Amino acid sequence: MLTQPQDRAPALFQAVLGDKWRDLPPCIQRLHSVRGVESFSGRARVTRGRGLLARLAARLIGFPSEGEDVPVTVIKTRTPAGEIWERNFAGRRMRSMLTPSVRPQHCCERFGPFTFELELPVEDGALHFYVRRGWLLGVPLPSLLLPRSCSREFAADGAFHFDVGLYAPVTGGLIVRYQGRLAGDADAEAMRPVER
Repeated sequence: MLTQPQDRAPALFQAVLGDKWRDLPPCIQRLHSVRGVESFSGRARVTRGRGLLARLAARLIGFPSEGEDVPVTVIKTRTPAGEIWERNFAGRRMRSMLTPSVRPQHCCERFGPFTFELELPVEDGALHFYVRRGWLLGVPLPSLLLPRSCSREFAADGAFHFDVGLYAPVTGGLIVRYQGRLAGDADAEAMRPVER
C-alpha cells in the first residue's frame, strides 16, 4: 500500500498544538493521531437545551437527541487540508471539517454554513476547546453571537473521555451537552483474543 504524503506529516492536532502535544495523555494523543481513516466507538450521555435557539441549532447542525447510555461512533478521515469527523449518536449523524487556523494552538471547524475558530489550550493534561471566532457563509459573526463552549477531552483510568457543552449566545442557555468515552476500534480489535 502506498503511503500518502499527509500520512508522513504530523497529525492535525499535533501540528496545531506544537510543544503542548507532549503534555497530553497517550489516550488523547491516540485519538488525534489519525493517519488515514479510523473509527472510535463508545457510549455517551446527551442532554439537550429546551429553548427555541437550542432546537434551531440542533436542527441546523444535527446535534444528537437526548439520551442515557447512547452508542456513539466517530469516524475520522485525514485529508490534505485537515480532518473530517463524522459522529454517529445512535443513528443521528453530525459531520464537520477541521483545518488548522492561522493562529497557533487554534483550529477551525466547519459545520455546514458555519465555521468556528477554536482555541485549544492544554491544562492539567486535558485538551480544552473554546470558541473564539465564527463565520456564517464566510461573513464574520459578532462575538456577541458566538456560542460559548465548555468542552474538554481528558483521561480517566487511562481511557479517553469527552465532555462537550455548548451554550447559547446572549442568554447562556444550554444548547447541547454530551459526555462519554471512546476507544479506537482497531485498538479493541487488536486486543481481542484470537479464536482457534
